[in-house]
Amino acid sequence: MLRVLLVEDERMFAEMLSYSLAAQPFADLYAIAASIQEARDIIAKTVPDVVVLDLDLPDGSGLEVVDTLLQAGHEVSVIVLSASAETFTCADRFAPSIKEVIPKSAAYDRLRAAILRLMDPAGIDGADTGFESLTQRELEVLGMIGEGMTSQQIATKLTRSVDTITTHRKNIAAKLRVSGAKLVILARQRNIFLSNPLRATPGGPPH
Repeated sequence: MLRVLLVEDERMFAEMLSYSLAAQPFADLYAIAASIQEARDIIAKTVPDVVVLDLDLPDGSGLEVVDTLLQAGHEVSVIVLSASAETFTCADRFAPSIKEVIPKSAAYDRLRAAILRLMDPAGIDGADTGFESLTQRELEVLGMIGEGMTSQQIATKLTRSVDTITTHRKNIAAKLRVSGAKLVILARQRNIFLSNPLRATPGGPPH
């Protein structure tokens, strides 16, 4: 199940969005933050897979939360909520992480669909997943990515250099035809899929 962090300072609006997210079978809204600092405190304990982010927060721009995640080496998919979604712009370094920008006025109706597009569970069951093209080492690294491990943590566990793990990640992403942030989500989906004994194993279990 994907861990979702909602960063929204308007309490009633946050509660409304939490009802929308509760309807997602693959999404776990594990925390709600009302400020940048509160979001940072939550992230320090548990890194989310998806951040639903209001830009206008009491202590600054919501993009500072994205900056915190990127500086820590976390690849997370971000859904931005903005009152001016049509004119939204951001620095180039944030662009790969921001998957959708949704008008706040349409957030309740469109947020669930946005999460589903990120999940794309059909890709796990489909025959053309690309998992069969991965080496055993790449499958092992993919499994660790799905557990939320950073490149540094994976390198330490496998007694390899961070550069080697970074190369593995790039190769895996190329073979699966996904971006860095989508790779993390796909890896978690695959771990969820493999943990279900009633399902077939795509690409073989990581060793």
